[in-house]
Amino acid sequence: MPKSATSGLNYEITDQPSADEVRIVEQALTEFNVKRARPYDKRPLHVFLRDPNGATIGGATGFTNWEWLYIDCFWLPEHLRGSGWGASLLAAAEEEARRRGC
Repeated sequence: MPKSATSGLNYEITDQPSADEVRIVEQALTEFNVKRARPYDKRPLHVFLRDPNGATIGGATGFTNWEWLYIDCFWLPEHLRGSGWGASLLAAAEEEARRRGC
């Protein structure tokens, strides 16, 4: 680990950060980006595929921000892959993103 004798700085790798630690980094980056980019308008965007009983069986999760659509996860059951449902879900997400100004 690089460490400066004069600054005392060092880093830590963790998979269990505190909520405050994550908030500090995310808030600082958001403030930096707001000053230099489009308005910060992050909103969740999720499209779910449901069976006839209303149970979720697949979908896309993500968000819109800075006039962009970001997809975090996309999943369909194997038996539905190649059936056109994936393209339909992505098209629905893209259409909603366009309604949001993306």
